[in-house]
Amino acid sequence: MDNDQTPINGDLERRPAAPAPIERRPKLPAALEDVALTLEDKLFWRLGDGIRSGFEVVRWPFERFAWALQRSLLWPLEDRAAELDGRGRAIAAGSGAVVVAVIAVGAFSLAGSGGSPSPAAT
Repeated sequence: MDNDQTPINGDLERRPAAPAPIERRPKLPAALEDVALTLEDKLFWRLGDGIRSGFEVVRWPFERFAWALQRSLLWPLEDRAAELDGRGRAIAAGSGAVVVAVIAVGAFSLAGSGGSPSPAAT
């Protein structure tokens, strides 16, 4: 609790000083403020809405593809994995790790195949 013993309507000299007022920026003239608000409303908000709707159009096919992949591949695999015992899950996890390793090695070999040509024989 506060140690200050000054009552609510007590001596003003013993109260702490009030914080300094916050300085505010000067307002724009009315004409400039109207132009700024009109520009924001007519250009920036509409531009933002157009960009958002463009992203929705681009995003939609990818969402459909992800949904189809999930419905036709991932959910059946999850159902089959739920039926496996401990040994079957270990075999499935090991073979999945091997597949991921093979894909990673293939990607690294394709990425690194653009080396410098061998020196010409004289």
